[in-house]
Amino acid sequence: MLTVNNLRVKNNALSAKTLKLQRNLMIALTIQSLLHLIVLILPITTIAYILVFMLLNQKFNNLTILTLAFHGIISTIVMIVVHTPYREATFSWIPIGKSSSDRESQVEETKASHLVTC
Repeated sequence: MLTVNNLRVKNNALSAKTLKLQRNLMIALTIQSLLHLIVLILPITTIAYILVFMLLNQKFNNLTILTLAFHGIISTIVMIVVHTPYREATFSWIPIGKSSSDRESQVEETKASHLVTC
């Protein structure tokens, strides 16, 4: 809450670029948090419903366990898609319509940019 409030208040000490980066980070973290809520609360609610009403349905059980099992993969994919540095680093390794020299130069640029930001 405090971070969101600080983003709304006009802060003269921070540059416009810093404020934009903070806003983008908050949006990415919100998306990532909502994903965790959906992927975890939905199966837990289903399990509670099954237990309360004594419904023994193998399809619901399998779907619930499958959803929980895919939580790690889903959260990793969302993290790569939502956060720009992860997306750039990951997609620089995927050879889609690029020659090997283009890929190597892009990987080197990504490594150099990560060294600068760290």
